[in-house]
Amino acid sequence: MNSDPPQMQRVWTMAGGGPGRTGTFSLRVRLGPKPLYRLATAGAVQAAPVFDPTGRVFVADMSGTVQAFERNGKLLWRRKVEGSISATPVVDPVSRRLFVGTHRGWLYCLSCLDGGNVWSTEIPSRTDPRITSDLLLDRQTGLLIASSWAGQFIGFRTESGKAQLAWNAGISPQAGAASDRSGTVYFQRAVAGEGLICASVAPDGAERVLHKQPEAKRGAARTVVAAAPVIDEERRMVYFAVNADNGCRLVAWSMSQQRNVWDVQFGKMVVATPAVRFDGLVLVAVMDGALYGIGDGGKPVFQYNSGAEYLLAGPVCELKGDVYLADPVGRLHAISKSGKGRVIFEAPRSFQARPAFDPFGNLYAACTNHSIYVFPNLSGV
Repeated sequence: MNSDPPQMQRVWTMAGGGPGRTGTFSLRVRLGPKPLYRLATAGAVQAAPVFDPTGRVFVADMSGTVQAFERNGKLLWRRKVEGSISATPVVDPVSRRLFVGTHRGWLYCLSCLDGGNVWSTEIPSRTDPRITSDLLLDRQTGLLIASSWAGQFIGFRTESGKAQLAWNAGISPQAGAASDRSGTVYFQRAVAGEGLICASVAPDGAERVLHKQPEAKRGAARTVVAAAPVIDEERRMVYFAVNADNGCRLVAWSMSQQRNVWDVQFGKMVVATPAVRFDGLVLVAVMDGALYGIGDGGKPVFQYNSGAEYLLAGPVCELKGDVYLADPVGRLHAISKSGKGRVIFEAPRSFQARPAFDPFGNLYAACTNHSIYVFPNLSGV
């Protein structure tokens, strides 16, 4: 199992690295100027790649194809499932299983070794069962947590696929959940007549409302709940990107003080999950095309303008503070600790998935041109 601090993961088994979704890698990374190689996929990729401790990479795409590659890029296996995949899968390195959710509402448990079907289950739903939210494996309870557009979060037992826990996910949820070391799960939901709610669920199923934003002019049904909460375990903070009308409020909730301690307002919505740098700086990709570095107390530290009209994918960062950001124009940006950046690569199509580091610091950038570009880490790991 991964022994790194929760703040900085080395083995990225789920979106954002681990259950806290911080997007921070635990080693120094210095990327080469060109991709080492390209992984070919069967469809456009909107889900981030995930890895096992050996460096094998697992990729799911919008054609409903799941593939596993060795760390040298050699195809290990390929499997077709029922429905497109935009939710980032989860690897369980202990059982060597891969969990995948689809737009048809199916949840699959596959063997990491050969792609064989261990179990599969259909999300219980009387409405829209599609799964668009990144999956979560809570390490304390051992539950696989998924949500569908039917409006429920469901915790499944990983060994059987049996539903054990469920709670309200609100209207058409797109945002995945995050969890802390205690097994407490943090999430958002939009509720008609109430507004947008940030809440937590304890391992025993007890729910607590942490923050409520009243229903805006557009109504809760139009609210985009897309960015997952991000948990900074070291500083005992949880960050929520709370959208309303055309803007977003970043809410900082203290786990120690059990209250909101500050917030900061952006002029446009946020659909990409933020990252938390090693020094606690919160990195927020906003729909105005800029990446913002927000310090303690909500103080703006830097603003990097990507040149894109909007940003869909969250940033990632490495141990010393360098940040990597992929944009819908197809450009990969490298941004220094001080917020100065440059374009280091241009792809022929859009980047819509968050980049991901393998256990050796190589960066995987998934593109909608049926490709994943692999950039080598030259730092000597």
